Amino acid sequence: MSGVVCAYCSKCTNFDHRLTPMTHVDNSSPSGRHLRYFCQTCCAIHCTLPLRSLDDCPVPDELFQNNILDPRDPRLTQHLTREDFDYWLRQLPHDKSPGDDELTYEMWQEAPAEMKDALYQVVNQVVQNGKMPT
Repeated sequence: MSGVVCAYCSKCTNFDHRLTPMTHVDNSSPSGRHLRYFCQTCCAIHCTLPLRSLDDCPVPDELFQNNILDPRDPRLTQHLTREDFDYWLRQLPHDKSPGDDELTYEMWQEAPAEMKDALYQVVNQVVQNGKMPT
């Protein structure tokens, strides 16, 4: 998927999609409003945002046969590295309701190292075995 771009904050180089579009009332403009962007990380407000190219999708195109991923494909069930796990944990959205376990994504992101280690091991088991622990 080359050619895909993503906006980011030029002040703090925030790439985690915590940019909120908002309108600014301006009676001098024809529409009476201007679009601004608020960075939730550094609290900067921007009139425009720079764009950067996103990396190509790491999943090879041939895995998307008929637009369906085959969960038995060994490339999808290989060992998840701790580096990848930590990256995806940081990418989880904020301000979301908890699930049945009553744990929010922020709780997992801010959890002690021992808890993150346990979650990493469970996620790896699910990826490799295809079964949720009971």
